[in-house]
Amino acid sequence: MVVAHKSSSDEIGILRKLFEKYASHEGSIGFEDFCNAMTKNGQQYSDADMRSVFDAMDLAGGGTVRYTEFIAATIEAHGTI
Repeated sequence: MVVAHKSSSDEIGILRKLFEKYASHEGSIGFEDFCNAMTKNGQQYSDADMRSVFDAMDLAGGGTVRYTEFIAATIEAHGTI
């Protein structure tokens, strides 16, 4: 989470646009929207796999993924840290 807050907008600009594409008006991504986004590229994931990934990103445990949670998870997944 610290990395997400300390990163410059240039470093995470593409990720911000991606988040905004799928986020609700409340500024978070729910599980259903996450599943829809994950299947848009034609790949199939099991419900258990999608739930596992979503829950791992939902650090606050609120049932939605907020921007900083998304950025932190994405940066970590790409090995940028």
